[in-house]
Amino acid sequence: MLSINDSFKSRQELLDALTKHISLEKYSYYLKETPKHIKLVCKGKAAFYCEAQIIAINKKRDSLFQIRKIRPHHKCPTSYHSNKNYLREEISKIKEYKNIQELVEKLPAKISYLTAWKTLTGREETTYKYKPLEHDEIRNEMIDNNQDFYLDDDSDCYDEPPELHSETLLTVKKEFKEKNPESINLISGNLKKEEEENKENEEKKDKIKKIKLPTLDYNSSDASFYFSFPSTINLLRNIIDLKIYLRKKGCVIYGIGYDPHDKPIPVSVLVSEMNVSESLEVFFNFEKETQKKCKNELFYFCDYEINLVKKLQSLKVNFFIKSRSIIKKIGKDDLEKTFKALNYEKEPLSELSWIDPKNYLVLLNPPFFGLNNFGEVDVEFIYYSIYNTTYIDCILAIIKFISDYYAEILTKSNEVKFGNNVNYRLERNIKNKIIDEHVVDPSKMTCTCGRFQAFMIPCIHACAITKDPINFVSNIYNMEIMKDLLLIKPIFELATKYQADRFLLRRGPGRPKKSQGIPEKKV
Repeated sequence: MLSINDSFKSRQELLDALTKHISLEKYSYYLKETPKHIKLVCKGKAAFYCEAQIIAINKKRDSLFQIRKIRPHHKCPTSYHSNKNYLREEISKIKEYKNIQELVEKLPAKISYLTAWKTLTGREETTYKYKPLEHDEIRNEMIDNNQDFYLDDDSDCYDEPPELHSETLLTVKKEFKEKNPESINLISGNLKKEEEENKENEEKKDKIKKIKLPTLDYNSSDASFYFSFPSTINLLRNIIDLKIYLRKKGCVIYGIGYDPHDKPIPVSVLVSEMNVSESLEVFFNFEKETQKKCKNELFYFCDYEINLVKKLQSLKVNFFIKSRSIIKKIGKDDLEKTFKALNYEKEPLSELSWIDPKNYLVLLNPPFFGLNNFGEVDVEFIYYSIYNTTYIDCILAIIKFISDYYAEILTKSNEVKFGNNVNYRLERNIKNKIIDEHVVDPSKMTCTCGRFQAFMIPCIHACAITKDPINFVSNIYNMEIMKDLLLIKPIFELATKYQADRFLLRRGPGRPKKSQGIPEKKV
């Protein structure tokens, strides 16, 4: 039997020991090799989320291979490894079910959504070949600037790549829309032509020969899944923070709004298999459908990434570059001067001559309530390990996390009327001394200093002449409006855990530095 820290002088010696070890089991494994690791992974990983595996590391300095991790417990049944028709036989026993989640709940062992879909449609043997990502300047810039998480080459998230994404998404879309009729749900991709599909099916006796493929909402080079919640957007300010997370294949684009307590709330999401540039094209094409159901025109915040800004310019998006992001790039030498120039002046900056001043000067735009100076979007449910999963699981996990996030917000909507964002500003404005004179009109919520109307919270001058300043705080900060928030229903419960990104903070080319973070969360 193998044990942790067992060492072997050569690769072949290690492989012989691994072969001998698994020969005593009734489970099948596949071998995965990288420059750093040699892994034996259970073949039930993709179907049953089975975590059984053996990992050995290549210690080049010592010219040794050493066993680093052994996970002996299986989630998959032994019958799956001995009978290739096991899943089909088990699923055929279930006669009544409304959706894939209900079907999986009735099976003796939990299987993945994609595995259930493939078995139901007779696609168990179908293979899928990833299309290589085209050159993407936005993605490369994000990686070079360490602005986003980058998956290592030895990440095993694609040991069992998902198949037929565009077709699978048709089922996911149908089930999501049935449970969340108020949402907007759109997909893009590149389906096979009907004649090609029927030609393949003629070679399979267990399949229907003639099918009618539904059309997609948008044609793109690869699959993407979009959903949004216009009813939620209408409760929030019309400012949407654009946040992009990279996947090894594709990316996830979030549109994040802000509730009355300045808490970020995801209101639209695109999970894409394409490069960032094409994903943005699809995202904003779908956002037009969301805009039709919104009361106000949406305004997008973005980070100061040169290629990202150029892309938004070409798409003619109504966007604004976050002030803090600009200060990080061009204002480090004189923070105060750059901050004042961006927030309180109307003169364009010479360093940003290629950008319309309206895209970075606050005074040339409607009130931003100080959101332009916010730092990194802190959405608790965004876990980097979501993006290491297969494509379909990534979609399902994001939906489930947003569902939990909305439920948490709804429970807190009854706790307090105004949050710390309002209380802190009022306390500061009441305590501070007035050093200049301005004209205040409380009924119109204006002051010649400009801050009353900019934040819609009484400024230092308004606080000095009003008895109860909190009575003049705009209702956009009133948490009671969130009582109308519609809950989101997940379509599938994933039997896996996701770890917070804050456990591992990457520090340069060396090893990740451990730090405290949010504990693992089961979905």
